[in-house]
Amino acid sequence: MTGKRPVVAVVAVSAPADSTAQQADAAGQLEQRIARLEQLGASLAISRREAILYRRSTGIEQEWDDCDEAYEGEDAASKAESKTLHTRMPGQAMPRVEGDVRSTVVLNITKPYVNAFASKIIDMRLQINDRAWAFKPTPIPQLEDDAKTKGHLALVKDGQPIMVTDNGQQRAATVADLAKRDMEKALAASDKAQRRVDDWLTQGRWDSHARQAIDDMARLGTGVLKGPFPEKVIYTSVHNGVLKSTEVIEPRSKRINVRNLFPDPACGENIHSGDYIWEYDEITRKGLRELKNTPELGYIPEQIDKVLDEGPRAADVEYDPKKKVDPAQKSKPFGIWYMTGTLEAEDMEAAGCKCKEGQASVSAIVTMVNDHVIRASLNPLDNGKFSYDVAPCSRREGYWFGTGIARDLRTPQRMITGATRAMMENLGLTAKPMIAMLQGLLVPMDGNTSLYGGKMFIIPAGTDVNEAQKAVFSIQIDSRVEECLKTIQFGLKIAEDVTGLPMILQGQQGAAPDLVGVVQILNENATSVARRVAKMFDDNLLEPHIGGYYTWLMQYGPSEDEKGDYTIDVLTPPDIMADAKALNMMGQLGQNKASRVDPAKMFAEVAKSQRFDPERIQYSEEEWAKIEQQSAPSDPRIAVAQINAESEAKRVAAETASKERIAKLESDTAEVVASINERLKSTQLTSEERQTLAKIKSTLAGKAMDVNAQKEITRDNQLLDLHKHNTGALAHDVIKNPAVEPPGRAENGQAFAQ
Repeated sequence: MTGKRPVVAVVAVSAPADSTAQQADAAGQLEQRIARLEQLGASLAISRREAILYRRSTGIEQEWDDCDEAYEGEDAASKAESKTLHTRMPGQAMPRVEGDVRSTVVLNITKPYVNAFASKIIDMRLQINDRAWAFKPTPIPQLEDDAKTKGHLALVKDGQPIMVTDNGQQRAATVADLAKRDMEKALAASDKAQRRVDDWLTQGRWDSHARQAIDDMARLGTGVLKGPFPEKVIYTSVHNGVLKSTEVIEPRSKRINVRNLFPDPACGENIHSGDYIWEYDEITRKGLRELKNTPELGYIPEQIDKVLDEGPRAADVEYDPKKKVDPAQKSKPFGIWYMTGTLEAEDMEAAGCKCKEGQASVSAIVTMVNDHVIRASLNPLDNGKFSYDVAPCSRREGYWFGTGIARDLRTPQRMITGATRAMMENLGLTAKPMIAMLQGLLVPMDGNTSLYGGKMFIIPAGTDVNEAQKAVFSIQIDSRVEECLKTIQFGLKIAEDVTGLPMILQGQQGAAPDLVGVVQILNENATSVARRVAKMFDDNLLEPHIGGYYTWLMQYGPSEDEKGDYTIDVLTPPDIMADAKALNMMGQLGQNKASRVDPAKMFAEVAKSQRFDPERIQYSEEEWAKIEQQSAPSDPRIAVAQINAESEAKRVAAETASKERIAKLESDTAEVVASINERLKSTQLTSEERQTLAKIKSTLAGKAMDVNAQKEITRDNQLLDLHKHNTGALAHDVIKNPAVEPPGRAENGQAFAQ
């Protein structure tokens, strides 16, 4: 033990020196990193400010404000009145407005049009329990060419032909077989990949976010979806009675408010053509402190401390370190910004993110608060694609944002609002007449000139009563309601024209036309505009968004069997309110095998077009299997065996009953004969009685002969019935003998019994 103490002492003495040097090096490296991050934050803040100011200069933000106000049924006049109402204290009386009173009524037609249009797009692209896309394996041109030109050539391995089984027979495999095998493998892999991506989208409630994006398209003109982005998901399961939780990273999507997106000003109509893109969000002080405590996720605590000390700052003005922050601002949330773009590898390493050796620049995602970088990470997609997809309702030349239904309705909405207010103001003037009074002829007793029921006036002395009666008279204002209503109707007609969506198809007014063809024409005209917008949704949002999930699957897919070269096939669902003639035609095709139409699939498509979920009204697999088993035709041999068994059972039962009946008859006859014989032995009988008994005995003997004949005939009939069931002969085709063959001889060609 004494020999080890010096070693410990040496270590104790030398350790602080080494530790101090390491700490000094670490502090120096941290200082260099922070300095580089500050430079990076300053340069990124410039690009962020440029994107903010450029979007503001286009005037689109003011247009979005106008669209939101129109959707909510507000304008400057109605908002001023609403503010007055909200500033009153509870129980406080409404202040009386004197002078010129203007109407602030808004007849909101924008909201129902926007909602109806968005609903139609949702019905077209987000069908019930169905996908609007599918993975399709890309064909292999070389294999296809070989299959067409050299399909007859056999494949050989090690000098021996490769054999395949075709219809139960062995034959040499050809190039065409190889192409078919590869295509079958590709189809199986694409089905697995499709189910995987569909599961990701379902777990992340992609349909819900897509519906919100479509609502934004109709209201503001532009819808935005973010994804795929990584998110930690916790799955729970029970294994051997124990609850088990598993954490996995899966891709997710969410709707982004278009107001929070700031692309590169040079991107044009496609945000992916720019060098960068910014997304804005808000975070509280508590949220920043929680991020500070998660350095394992890449957040930099030193940078977050600077942000907390500074307080929230505006991003659209240049940062001034000398300017003090208003204490009231510190209670407001911070603006947190996410930039996706290209950064130098040294900047990424300064943020603590390791890059591959030899990389000069990488696609990265930077998180900033104020002008400070608090986190940097690599883009999860190797192709560098931005995790944002933007779909305009109606494109604008040279801009990434579009116009929506609320913007198209701006003119008719203003026409209807102006005409409605004019009508209300005119009604206010005509509903209550104006009163004029000659001064000095009438003096109100209460000193107030206002009129009300039971009011009393004093006629001054010396005033003529007739003149006093004429002292009060009314002034009537002409009504202009009809003219205003015509203007409102004209505005409604313009609204239908600019949107291409008749109000009658929204259930807003009137009754449907009597002719079915008229309704179909109206529906076709209305859906033509919606189909164009649905195609914009497919081209700009659906297909590229699913493409991002395909890239994610190729990089992070858990199974190699799901990976392959696929294309995204956008599926077009059937139109709602499909033509009845077309449905009847499809039904006839389903009955014709030559048309190769699957009736079950046809029914599913028709049900979807009528907003039905086919899985909820169709039999399950188990139920359908039972029905098919019950309705399947049985084996003819089994049916014949059952018939024979039933016939044999009937024959045995009839034979038993016949034997019992004959046995009873024989027993009764024997008893009577025995009784007669006993009587004949008696010496007291007269000759006449003896003759009678002898006659009865003779008759019973004949009956006994009949019973014996009946036994033979019954046996023959039973054998004949058995033969009939075995040969299929009908009962009326068999000649039956009479039950009893009477004495005598019948005519030639006749039976013994007539």
